[in-house]
Amino acid sequence: MKKLKLFSLLMLLVLSACQQMTVEQKIEKQFKMYVKENFDTPSSLKEIVSIKLHNIISMDSIVQEAIETINISDVVDSISPLITDNDFIEYLKFIEPHNPNFRLKIEEMKNALRNLKAFDNLAYSTTKLTLKTELKDSIESDTVYTYKIKYRVKTKDETNLEELYAVVDKHNNIKVCESFEISNAFPAKMKKISDNVNTLNSKSNDKFVLEQDLADILEAM
Repeated sequence: MKKLKLFSLLMLLVLSACQQMTVEQKIEKQFKMYVKENFDTPSSLKEIVSIKLHNIISMDSIVQEAIETINISDVVDSISPLITDNDFIEYLKFIEPHNPNFRLKIEEMKNALRNLKAFDNLAYSTTKLTLKTELKDSIESDTVYTYKIKYRVKTKDETNLEELYAVVDKHNNIKVCESFEISNAFPAKMKKISDNVNTLNSKSNDKFVLEQDLADILEAM
């Protein structure tokens, strides 16, 4: 009975010690598992030199960038109805063009309208909708911490200093990787949002240029 109690006490102490492990200790443990599974010769690892915080990456910045991009896109969208008003355009078409310069402007306007009409609104609108949907899942930003692991390995007669990265998420899940990329932090979410931000930003700019061309012509008339 006493032995059972002693064993239970030891188990509690072991569990308590595991729970109190520092992040660096947890990374060291995960790194050693990585070495066993991925090194051709695990015994080549001689020592871990250091495990230090390398970077803190949050979704905050990319979420904010996405919100700003959507807001800019909304402004761009608000321009078209002002410069493509059907009544105004029909009025211009039926004006007797006495002035040759005016006739030239009418042709320029028609060409600018065709260009604006040819703009791929479906892809543009789909990208914006997709981005808005993705942001709904990112209201509470995730944060990850990257650590740089420096270690020495012995190959033949040489001892080399090498390094790997460890990515630690908010749940203390640890992933050891050879090089750190944003996708290591948020495998799908961060990259998808970033790609759609870039796409929407580019398409908004293209649409604004077309709208500006038409606005300039109308102003000159």
